Amino acid sequence: MKRLVAALCICLSLILVGCSEDSNEIANSSNGSSTTTENDAKNASSPTAAPTPEPAAKELSLKDEGKVGDWEICVKKVAVKNKINNGKYRYFKAEKGQTYVVLTVTVKNAGKEKEKFLPYVGIKGRMIQALITSADNQEYKPTQLLGYNKDLVDKSMNTSEKKTGTIAFQIPKKAAKDKKNLKLSFEKGEEKLLYSLGK
Repeated sequence: MKRLVAALCICLSLILVGCSEDSNEIANSSNGSSTTTENDAKNASSPTAAPTPEPAAKELSLKDEGKVGDWEICVKKVAVKNKINNGKYRYFKAEKGQTYVVLTVTVKNAGKEKEKFLPYVGIKGRMIQALITSADNQEYKPTQLLGYNKDLVDKSMNTSEKKTGTIAFQIPKKAAKDKKNLKLSFEKGEEKLLYSLGK
């Protein structure tokens, strides 16, 4: 009889131990799923970072210095003229209804090779270009003044060479009257240097 009671006690204790382990596993699994659910909720509620927009090019004022590609540039002054004198008796005259926007610019070749500033012919993206944009978003390229010794368009410059000269743009008189809204840009590939000619 004692043996029977002892055997029953052992069986009962084994059954109880087994039940408690099963309940622990159930509790652990339910805790794990609730943690996972909480993590999922946190991840879903946390906002994803929006892509940062590229900053607009900073507008420089006259006499500010900037750099684009291997060129260090400073636009010193701007003038509107119907003709540009070239010596005592020669001059360049703007076409009818047009006028010149003439920039006085200092430029330095900071690169390691001889290069042309504002080449007349070249591959876009590989050469430096200049544009004036009017208030109505019309774009104008520089006018090459052949034989004018102050003209910087298509000017070859050695490395570390620095020059001061002019860049002339022939644009409609109406656009030139609104000079404060004219924008000048120097561009090479993805790089851009922007001047406000009204500042």
